[in-house]
Amino acid sequence: MSFLNREQPASQWTEAFPIGNGHLGAMLFGGPQARIQVNDSTAWSGTPGREARVLSEITGSSEWDSSAADIQDSAATRPNSGPKLLTEVRRLLAAGDARAAEQVMARMRGDWVQAYQPLVDLYVDIQPSTSAERLSCFQHFLDFDRGEATEDYLLSDNPMQSCAWADINLDALCFTWTFAEPLDMRISVTSPHPVISRSSTPTSSSCASSTSPSRVSPTSSSCATPTSSSRAQSRDLSLPKGHPNETETRLEAVATLNLKLLLPEDVAPARAGKENPVTYGDPETSEALRADVQLDFITDGTLAVGDETNISGASKVAVILRSATNSDWGVESKSFAAIDVDLKAARERHEQRHQELMGRSYLKINQAGTEALNPRILFDYAKYLLIASSRPGFPPANLQGIWNESQTPPWQSDYTININTEMNYWAAREVGLAECLEPLVELVERLAEHGKTTARKLYGCRGWVAHHNTDLWAWALPVNGESCWADWPFGGIWLTVQLWEDYKYTLDKAYLERIWPLLKGAGEFVIDWLVEEPSGQLGTSPSTSPENRHSGGIALSRSSAMDLTLSRALLEAVGQAADSLGLEDSITGEAQTALARLRPLSIGSHGQVLEWDEEYPEDDPHHRHLSHLVGLYPLDTMNDAERRAAAVSLKARGKEGTGWSLAWKACLAARLGDGELVGELLEMACGPALDVDEFRGGLYPNLFAAHPPFQIDGNFGFLAAAVEALVQSHGGKTRLLPALPPAWQSGELRGLNVRGNASLDMEWKDGEVTRARITSRLGLDTEVEVNGVVNRVKLRVGESWEFS
Repeated sequence: MSFLNREQPASQWTEAFPIGNGHLGAMLFGGPQARIQVNDSTAWSGTPGREARVLSEITGSSEWDSSAADIQDSAATRPNSGPKLLTEVRRLLAAGDARAAEQVMARMRGDWVQAYQPLVDLYVDIQPSTSAERLSCFQHFLDFDRGEATEDYLLSDNPMQSCAWADINLDALCFTWTFAEPLDMRISVTSPHPVISRSSTPTSSSCASSTSPSRVSPTSSSCATPTSSSRAQSRDLSLPKGHPNETETRLEAVATLNLKLLLPEDVAPARAGKENPVTYGDPETSEALRADVQLDFITDGTLAVGDETNISGASKVAVILRSATNSDWGVESKSFAAIDVDLKAARERHEQRHQELMGRSYLKINQAGTEALNPRILFDYAKYLLIASSRPGFPPANLQGIWNESQTPPWQSDYTININTEMNYWAAREVGLAECLEPLVELVERLAEHGKTTARKLYGCRGWVAHHNTDLWAWALPVNGESCWADWPFGGIWLTVQLWEDYKYTLDKAYLERIWPLLKGAGEFVIDWLVEEPSGQLGTSPSTSPENRHSGGIALSRSSAMDLTLSRALLEAVGQAADSLGLEDSITGEAQTALARLRPLSIGSHGQVLEWDEEYPEDDPHHRHLSHLVGLYPLDTMNDAERRAAAVSLKARGKEGTGWSLAWKACLAARLGDGELVGELLEMACGPALDVDEFRGGLYPNLFAAHPPFQIDGNFGFLAAAVEALVQSHGGKTRLLPALPPAWQSGELRGLNVRGNASLDMEWKDGEVTRARITSRLGLDTEVEVNGVVNRVKLRVGESWEFS
């Protein structure tokens, strides 16, 4: 069992406990005066069609549906056309004038992506029966395995228990409180957004009875005695066994509160320097999203709902919160159906569904010689956070997963697709959470649709493109920012390559058929983007190495290592995917031709991987990004010489970094077989977060990973690094304990997935594998390296290979 425990209420957001179901998330502060901060993953600023308008402003063209060839042909008549500007940028770079090239690139940028928004806050005030409030024996638990948070404490010697969970079956946040002696309670609901309408169905009378009603209706404002046949289905607010009121049942009062909120039309990032960055439109005419929020209150006391909900004489209270926006993700905004639920049974169903996901993989580490957090806690916590923030039908996990309290969050709490979004999902397949990947696939599909127009109008290229970051609206344009991160058109390429890497775990042809249009479109863009270099080889121009600079602040160059690596991986994937699907498509021939001419990576005078096309002086040798090493991890495109150069580059970067950077370094060290470095980096990542240093990682009190501030990719990156240290299955070989940290000498894992659609169970002691079993689901032909010995393994469907 893995859990977090706190012995006092949270005083700040990074102490609060997170719950979520992929759609709704909440941060629980706990205590008798508690804040519950609520998010809806579909609640973003922005308006539909904004990207189309911005793109037309950039290019001076309203020809939204023009073909790439038409745009190229008309470029000469429009001096500000995207293709003409791109030609000028390439000319300047070839002439060695990168600064001037950056100035031209600035004319091809949009403004900014939109921001993920908080929804509402619930403020709970539990009032003791005596005038002197005393809080004692406080315990707050977040149970990763059950997917719920519970509280136990004494309030003026009155025992109180609560439970909170994000129910995927009900698509609701559920909160219950029980008291040994009846208390009064006040609940207020606030939102940072304008309230368009507010309505309630108040119930002010307490209705005592020997039974409870079987139905909770949000439109009901009166009490009715049920028939005897409904008693077995009566709601149970989960009074704990042995509770003083366990056998007492009273008819519950029910009331609802409905809010309709207007979300912002625009939220500008801090770099824009706007005095009022949050902009709302007219509620009657604005195209911004609306959010509907409904709270159902259930109690055995007296209810009065108004601006505040007052509950008197209650020993049981439950609040069920549901929400929806009118975005085209997830649940459509609507009047919510009546709640008809036994909360005890609902909680049990929620736990069963959550435990099924959490239980697919298991890790136990007998850690020695260190005071760092046990890896199992962070392994389970990362799985818990992924389940809570990424579920089918809703948007994928953003920079903060699903949790955000600010209208102007750091980096818009967006999807930063030059590393952070990809890192969120690196280990999802391996730990058995394929469902959690579904939102990422849907986001890439939406990006591809938007990116087709951007590729045509901005660059005159076929296929589709995405840049440094995106949002709920699948923004594909470059944003208005610094060249080192804005001028990078390979975000969509990396996302697509990641989907291809995910395919290697299952070899699922239906999945491959789904992502084939993404692969083909990304391949077309790469082929059109490549330019011939003086050597006759193909490279990229313009090019950056996100988010790094050289030569006194220059970012723009040609043929960065990351561009070349992603181009190679994507073009190879196009050919292999077409072969697997038995497709005959002209894109495969184009891809093979381009591959044969693609410029290889270069190695510098110190034996390092060259990050750019030349060995420029580095502005920041210890830069947090490791883009030039993407071919080592998460990809597998480097030859032996390049791997040796990658080791030199990794060492030169140093050991310090943000949370996600430390995790990426640990993954790279694992690929190099350096278990000692893996352990050192992960232990550094688990230290306390210090917000005084912008680029030093660590963990906040609730174990959220720090950039700082909070970015969830550090949590998910730890998961990927831990798995990579224990199991690797790239390059046609499965390696057991390839980079074991010295403190992890004994342990056990179950249910890890390896490439080729097989699962692995393993135990080890004193650094040596003592037992292993690989079970094939599809048929497997591979090599398995165990304790330095390579074994040839051929399995039919359902067969297992065992080592002991």
